[in-house]
Amino acid sequence: MPSDKNALEVFITLAETRNFRLAAEQLGVTRPAISQALRRLEDRGCTSR
Repeated sequence: MPSDKNALEVFITLAETRNFRLAAEQLGVTRPAISQALRRLEDRGCTSR
């Protein structure tokens, strides 16, 4: 999932499911893809640590 739009979709799905595995399954991606999307948001300053 390369775009920031998709990264936001990952963030929302993860917030709704509160589970990396479930979010990955719903989005049809791997768990590492979920982590990468969150990292992109962090790098852009869209989330706080």
